Parts: sequence; structure tokens; C-alpha cells
Amino acid sequence: LAAMSHELRTPLNAIIGFAEVIMLNTFGDLPPKYRSYVAEIVNAGKHLLSKINDILDVAKAENHTLTLATEPASLTDIVNRALANVILRTQEKNIDISRVKIDQDHTVLVDPERARQIMDNLLSNAVKFTPPGGAIGIDLHRERDDLLAVTVWDTGVGIPEDKQETIFESFQQ
Repeated sequence: LAAMSHELRTPLNAIIGFAEVIMLNTFGDLPPKYRSYVAEIVNAGKHLLSKINDILDVAKAENHTLTLATEPASLTDIVNRALANVILRTQEKNIDISRVKIDQDHTVLVDPERARQIMDNLLSNAVKFTPPGGAIGIDLHRERDDLLAVTVWDTGVGIPEDKQETIFESFQQ
């Protein structure tokens, strides 16, 4: 898996790098339409690179070699970064995301990148399984002084009761 991820990352980094060079107008000015296309290539490439890294992290977690680097982080920043990755799909499906917000920011002690990955996966799944015209939101509840519960909800059909245990197994839906 590590070798395969390297084989995928190398050409993907080249694609991202060349697209970023084009965005810097190294080869001359681009018409606005093409500039937006190149920006999409960069964003999609970075998102794909993130997914490849996520797969490698799963392998590390399963081998018990994944390390966490916890530090104080803004919950609002974590949610907003993850939301940026799904915003286009929510617009395409006309999904109401007005309740995907943190009214009062909280500083949480987390590994910021892992927390963003988790939030990204939760929001991606919410978008994927919410029908057009549906809604997605986030609720916060303080369990105790040092514990904040974050719930991502959507108006999809939900997970059948007989499948709820299997979603915690690798590569299950």
C-alpha cells in the first residue's frame, strides 16, 4: 500500500505543481474561464492527494503505527476546511448547509489534520446520502467541561438497524 501510494502521489504532485505554475501566469495571462479551470484542477488534485494520504493512514492505523500530534485547534476552522471540500456537491444537489456552522468557536485539543479528515468524511457521507433538496447540519453539546460532543446530521434515509454495526468495519458502507 505504501509503494502504491508513492506511485500515485508522484504523478499527482506533478499535475498539481504544473497547474500551480500555470496559475502563477508563468506562461502568460490566462482568460478568466481557463483560470477557474486550472484552479479546479489544483483543488481536485489536492483533494485526491488528501484521499490517497487517508488510505495510507488507514493502513497505518490497522498496523498500529499511526501517530497523533495533538494541539489546540479551532473547531470552526476544522469544520470550514472540511465544508470547503463538499461545497460544490451541496450546490449541485441543492442541499441546505445553513446549519453546518459553529455559533461559538471552541478550541479543541486534537490532531488538526486527523480531525479535518474525520469531519471531511462525515460531511462527504452526509452529502452522498442526502437526497436533492435535503439538509445537513452540525450540533454541539458539552458533555462535561473537557468533552464536547459534535454531531453531523443529515436528512437522508439513515442506516438500517441491521447494518449499524458493520459501518465500523473497514471498507463497509
